[in-house]
Amino acid sequence: MINALEPRFRWLSIPGFIRAVALIHLFVFALLVLKPELYDFLAFDWTRINEGEIWRILSFYALPPVYPGGGIYPYLGMGIAVYIAFLIGDQLEHAWGSFRTSVFCYGTILFQISTLLAICLLIAPIDAAWGSRMFYQVIFFAFATIFPRYQFRFMFAIQVPAWVLALGSALFGLTAILINPLHLLYALGTLFPYTFWAGPVLLGYLNNRATTQVRRAKFKSKVSGANKDVFHTCISCGATDQSHPHRDFRVTPEDTELCSTCLDKK
Repeated sequence: MINALEPRFRWLSIPGFIRAVALIHLFVFALLVLKPELYDFLAFDWTRINEGEIWRILSFYALPPVYPGGGIYPYLGMGIAVYIAFLIGDQLEHAWGSFRTSVFCYGTILFQISTLLAICLLIAPIDAAWGSRMFYQVIFFAFATIFPRYQFRFMFAIQVPAWVLALGSALFGLTAILINPLHLLYALGTLFPYTFWAGPVLLGYLNNRATTQVRRAKFKSKVSGANKDVFHTCISCGATDQSHPHRDFRVTPEDTELCSTCLDKK
């Protein structure tokens, strides 16, 4: 479906879109180091939005996934986040192309902001300080779905597959959002583009895996049936007394078996 839209909407494609988002977050991170009060200007605040500060509907997305603070760990964490974002962006564009990657990111951002506004308008205001973290989490889920066996070095030492990290991230996020049911709705809305794409992919994978297991079981059954009660096997051509009952088999001085046809050739 998306491939059919690409020729008409190619202008929506932004090569390196995820890299650009990561660089914006790195730039804002640097600004927050110099001017911490900038956070209050960009943060999502439903009360202030109702008072006319409508830029906050979008500006909260510019806040980085890691906030500067005391010690070296925030700076190290931001560096790792940018590095992983670059990696994910490059790999997704390699697998999908820049158009599909861009559309996926647009959909994630659109559904996240739309869900957030719908909750605030129809139910109650919620905190959206972790907005950009959810964006990175969604694109990481997509990366782990396409490249589940990609190895990351956890704590710079232990190799962990991408699917394990994605599962751990999902479980950690679930414990956090269950504190407030509205955060669960917020997360489900943000994840809609991912589930819309990944649902059929995962179902197809499970179906293919089940079919492969059935075929493997049938093959093993045939092999075990073919080798049942086999007493003689020719080391040269593989013939057995079951597959070629008319042949004679002899033991050579090297303690191996040859059929009569292979013996005649020698």
